[in-house]
Amino acid sequence: MIETQDLLASIVESSDDAIIGISLEGFILSWNTGAKRIYGYSATEVMGRSLSSLALPERADEILRILKQIRRGERFKHFRTMHLRKTGEVVAVSLTISPVIDRSGRIFGAAAIARDITHLIREEEAVREAEEKYRLLFSAETDAILLFDAETQTVVNANNAATRLYGYQQDEFTTPLSLKRLCSTWEENGLETAHNSVQSVCNIPLTYHTKKDGTTFPAEMSVSTFLWKGRRMLVWIVRDISERQRIDKLKHSLALAKDIQQHLLPRQPPQIKKLDIHVRQLYCEDIGGDFYDFLHHDDQTEGILEFMVGDIAGHGIGSALLMAMAKGVLRNEVVHHHTAPEDIFNTLNRSLVKDTDDAMFMTMFYGRIDINTYSLTWNSAGHGPVFWYRSHLKQIEELPTTNIPLGIFANAISGSAQSIQLAPGDILLVGTDGLWETRNVHDQMFGIQRLRQILASWADRSSTEITDAIFTKITRFCPDDRPEDDLTAMVIKITE
Repeated sequence: MIETQDLLASIVESSDDAIIGISLEGFILSWNTGAKRIYGYSATEVMGRSLSSLALPERADEILRILKQIRRGERFKHFRTMHLRKTGEVVAVSLTISPVIDRSGRIFGAAAIARDITHLIREEEAVREAEEKYRLLFSAETDAILLFDAETQTVVNANNAATRLYGYQQDEFTTPLSLKRLCSTWEENGLETAHNSVQSVCNIPLTYHTKKDGTTFPAEMSVSTFLWKGRRMLVWIVRDISERQRIDKLKHSLALAKDIQQHLLPRQPPQIKKLDIHVRQLYCEDIGGDFYDFLHHDDQTEGILEFMVGDIAGHGIGSALLMAMAKGVLRNEVVHHHTAPEDIFNTLNRSLVKDTDDAMFMTMFYGRIDINTYSLTWNSAGHGPVFWYRSHLKQIEELPTTNIPLGIFANAISGSAQSIQLAPGDILLVGTDGLWETRNVHDQMFGIQRLRQILASWADRSSTEITDAIFTKITRFCPDDRPEDDLTAMVIKITE
């Protein structure tokens, strides 16, 4: 009997759990090594103290309520509660309290077994937090997420994005719905191999999927596998790329349109003695509505420069198409009909009025320089200002317009051409309104005055240097990558 008691005492003392003997009034009678490890108190420190002293202050009556039931012979198993260590730290414990009965069947005390489950609580909280994050991610993710059973290859779960993308309700997804039904290129993309491999992640840039109504759509997808409760699961993350493909096609079309438009513009200015010519453009989009050209007549004598600068209302694709039409009309009139320059405006105006609505119009400046007589004859359909730097006076004048813009009224072009006398060192700057109407972040316009200052300050430089200075100043004034409007500057300098 003594050996048995020693054995039991040894078992109690060596247990990792706290084993505490308490009276029916709740006072501590025995305290093992496990209790010391968990709570930090030695046996002498707690003997005779109430077990309630280990509880949190707000749970002080917890032990007393339990003991009341213990006196009736009841037992408490694995009751989770929070206790205090000697250091003041909170420890989570699983508490089992049983009545202690003597040989006569009388309850004379209780035995409390406390197990430290702090790490278990933390793990459970981590699992709950992970599950909550998963649920939030699963439901909030904009890409479609589908979970499949690898063995049956049927949908186990799908997020809201998947229901919107495929057109199925949640309960329809969980009915037998195979992989092949959802992804029409399932085998072609090698997904079957990816699904059968262990711990694989496969990214496929292009697959084709089928909606409930039978329509198909292109998608990029990521496929992976994982184990869940002993079952292998497949995960699809599917992103519809229909809109991306549409935008890519549009970009390709714009690039092609840009290339075509660049071929519509002169590759370089004509080479004429005593004339230094340079043109520079910057579109606010890939293609634009600013236009310039140099005309050539078969019977044109040497030393004649005919040039045009136009500006279509607005910018972008619509303006670019109108620019291309205007280019075609001009070329057709000059090359095939030998139209006199003064009649070109009328022909182009009638075409624009006929083929466009009231919102689409264009301004245009036509100039003819005869370097043999140092004369400039011009006609301006609402295009301006055009700057004339007079070298011998060191002054800048603005050439007036002679007509209203083209494309507004069919028979409104009637203003006659005007002429001026040029001199060596004189400069013409013909630009579009994007130059002076460019605005910075403070909503300030670059303005005509700044252009005049650049032209006057750089008058002794080449036409290329002048145009570069203009665009450099505008870029510094408005450092955005793209201006709000198309910019064109044609500089013609009479050389010495």
